[in-house]
Amino acid sequence: GLGDGWAGGEEDGFGQRYAACADRLMGFLTLRLGCRQRAADVLQTTLLRAVIGRRRFAKVDQPVAYLFQIARNEAARQIRNDSRRVSTTPITGDLLWRWRITVLLVDGKVEEAIEAGRTILRLARLYEREPALVNGLAAVAVRGIGIDGINLALRSGPIPTALRQQLDNELERQENPQRMAHLLKTERAINLSALQGMFAQGWWIPWVGKGAQLDTIDFYDRLLPVLDRPWRELRPQIAQLGNTTHRTPFSGVLIQLMIPALQAALDAHYRQIATLRALRIVNSITAYSDQQGVPPTGLEALKLPAAATLDPFSGKPPKLKQTDNGRVVYTVFKKI
Repeated sequence: GLGDGWAGGEEDGFGQRYAACADRLMGFLTLRLGCRQRAADVLQTTLLRAVIGRRRFAKVDQPVAYLFQIARNEAARQIRNDSRRVSTTPITGDLLWRWRITVLLVDGKVEEAIEAGRTILRLARLYEREPALVNGLAAVAVRGIGIDGINLALRSGPIPTALRQQLDNELERQENPQRMAHLLKTERAINLSALQGMFAQGWWIPWVGKGAQLDTIDFYDRLLPVLDRPWRELRPQIAQLGNTTHRTPFSGVLIQLMIPALQAALDAHYRQIATLRALRIVNSITAYSDQQGVPPTGLEALKLPAAATLDPFSGKPPKLKQTDNGRVVYTVFKKI
């Protein structure tokens, strides 16, 4: 093992095994500290402490986890030292959740950090119990905080298989392909109720109110059936929904004002689907690496459902890129 070989004098063997996990340690420290230079300094300190205590490795069952623990302790020491040199600045309530996960990770509580992230994801689903577009967008924002924290936790050290499976199940539930249709059906009811109230008192323009309500019904009748189409087909179709004849000029203006908001909401929805799928892939990649000792050669080795490995924007698998901070999973929303 890593420790046995080195304790017995096999420095070269230890060096090879250390190099195999050095990139993961570097990525972990960079994410933890937010600065590659500081991470490199802490990585050197980690190696130095491992050298000093090399005889302990012979008694360690999980030497890689032991190295991560050293790195975690050194990162925590660095953060504490930094906190003494900077003044405290106010943060928003949303960031408190993110900081809670960061604090747990600094303390080496990776499993608790994952659980905190899952709690945030479940909180996001509570917003959608009052199904309206504004609630859906609030859920997107809250869910994004959980995703960000879980992504950091997944790269912070070994995680039990059972917890990984629970996380994968939660990420699958969060995708919910019927979410936008559910939200927009309620939004339709809200729009119609608002129009009814708006024109209830004006006896001289009842035909404008009725025309606006009928045009709104027509608009949603054309919109809802196409929501299951891929994003690249759906977005231009929504833009075309405003280019139809309306019963009143008021209807035309109202619907033209609605379309950009709907497009923005759908963009946010699909971007989050892409992020959820990428996080499932990261979860599977880190699990594979922990079990096999090497990263997978491709997505097919992860044995995820085919739909979970598709970029909703391109319809193709997301891109994997090896960087100095580790392996990155990403999709391309818009080419600029």
